Amino acid sequence: MRKILIFTFLLTLPFMAWAKPEVLITVDAKQKVVVKENGKEIVKLMEAKDVTPGGILIYQLHYTNKGDAVAVGAALVNPIPDNTLYIDGSAFGPGATIDFSIDGGKHYKKASLLTYQVDIGKGKTEKRVASPEQYTHIRWTVQEIPAGKSGEASFQVRVQ
Repeated sequence: MRKILIFTFLLTLPFMAWAKPEVLITVDAKQKVVVKENGKEIVKLMEAKDVTPGGILIYQLHYTNKGDAVAVGAALVNPIPDNTLYIDGSAFGPGATIDFSIDGGKHYKKASLLTYQVDIGKGKTEKRVASPEQYTHIRWTVQEIPAGKSGEASFQVRVQ
């Protein structure tokens, strides 16, 4: 009996090596629109069309692990779209660590730790905390996405 168990285990090893995660991401852009229904003003999310300056867009990232193994530490990255400004505190992603970049996605840190150097003259520099208007990218690191499972992350921007 012992030989059978070992043999069965050895046969499954190659199949286990083939198991891998496959995370697919889709992104939707919606806009907040105020409509009147039954005499009341209601805010709805609609497909983003004809967005004017000052308008708010909501980007939703939908992710699914289509693979047959758990995805560990999956990074979902989205640039802040051109001609928009990130709305502070709007990034959302259950079970994810959210970091930001101000250098085109080369480096990421938590918002409170995201700093840059400014030349203040006479060979001196000053370290400053980046403001949300300076963010270029957002990264959500999801701890685990089990095989076949899905999730969502989002953020909001204001159109310039």
